[in-house]
Amino acid sequence: MKDFDIKWFATMFFIFGGTTVAFKLPWIKYAFPCFVMAHCILLYDFHRTHKNKPLMFQNLYFLVINLIATYIWFTK
Repeated sequence: MKDFDIKWFATMFFIFGGTTVAFKLPWIKYAFPCFVMAHCILLYDFHRTHKNKPLMFQNLYFLVINLIATYIWFTK
């Protein structure tokens, strides 16, 4: 049996969030917490598993942007 790859969870969160934002679905504010979770997963994976600093930095940047977006949507 092949090892489980946690990046599939991140992929599902990105697909859900991206589809929700693209179609402006009524539950759009829940897309941003999905992005946050996906970026946290990838940040962990790029740091621990792959030691990939450029992608780690990229995910950290988008994590901060999505945390701000989450705050804005849930306090609006």
